[in-house]
Amino acid sequence: MRASSKPFFVDIADSKTNENEQCHNDKTTKTVLVAGATGYIGRAVVSECVQQGYNTVALVRNATYITSTADGRERYADSFQGAQLVETDVEDAAALTSLIAQVADESGKPVESIISCLASPTGTRREAYAIDYQATLNCLQAGRDERVQAKHFVLLSAFCCHNPLLQLQQAKLKFESEMAAQSDMTWTSVRPTAFFKSVSGQLEAIRGGAPYVLFGDGAVTQCNPIAESELAEYMVNTITDPSKHGKILNIGGPDEPLTNQMLGNMMYQSLGMEPKFVYAPTSLFDPIINTLQWIADKTGEEKWQDAAETVSGALECEKCWLCSRTLYLTYLSPYSSFLLLYSGTHWEILCR
Repeated sequence: MRASSKPFFVDIADSKTNENEQCHNDKTTKTVLVAGATGYIGRAVVSECVQQGYNTVALVRNATYITSTADGRERYADSFQGAQLVETDVEDAAALTSLIAQVADESGKPVESIISCLASPTGTRREAYAIDYQATLNCLQAGRDERVQAKHFVLLSAFCCHNPLLQLQQAKLKFESEMAAQSDMTWTSVRPTAFFKSVSGQLEAIRGGAPYVLFGDGAVTQCNPIAESELAEYMVNTITDPSKHGKILNIGGPDEPLTNQMLGNMMYQSLGMEPKFVYAPTSLFDPIINTLQWIADKTGEEKWQDAAETVSGALECEKCWLCSRTLYLTYLSPYSSFLLLYSGTHWEILCR
């Protein structure tokens, strides 16, 4: 299910570049690098940069997979058309800086901006600070290097950082603080609410006959996800919009937020099916979290701390309503704790 909508928090019309200004701003002579380019939003950002005319460089971990395998081409060919793929490890600060300097030098087109769409897939402490903080900081420092001298940095953050209960949120805030403290580059932090991608899994589940799980009464929380294309457009447009420099910007859509139950009803209606809801109290997570945290405190083992953080993250994300179906499948199973700890599969936070 995909939607295109006017953002709820900020007017996307404000981010449109004036046509006269565009005529005097030849983007083809400027380079934009996108870190986290293979992610859901990263792919949209790469496409938007190409569409706007920038010399676009997508930083990826495995370029061979993307260009030389059927699966890679199927997943990324459309998104990366017109962009240059450059393989790098964003966790290697020195190598990353040297690579970006080389790209700028060889292209003869100065780096106008670095856009970070990096995000840890699990949200555990170790990974959050390795990716959402340190790897993102590596990108910022590379842009500040005298061999690069990038002008603007754009961060894909998360709306939930306004209430930083999780390690992922705290890692992002730590980076935002360091980004704001430097003066070599202008910057913008964009905090979207949630993405429509999450809805597709729920739609398939109820199409298969599974009930739609509502936490609480299904109307306690509201959310307004934004289409990836509009988020990408807004992020890229901040590069040339001084009014959005040095700011943390919340963005979402559509105009009116939806409750979880409203979303469920829309899905059933689109499928021509009678709604089948299951209601579950959020309090059922408390004993799971408390038990895992107690074990973590007693043993000092990272896997238990990660488990507690993972379940806490899931509960926090439920406030964005997009996660309720996945929450049900993951945590109401009698085998959930075993799977969580030993299968290596962690909760992927969908609200960032």
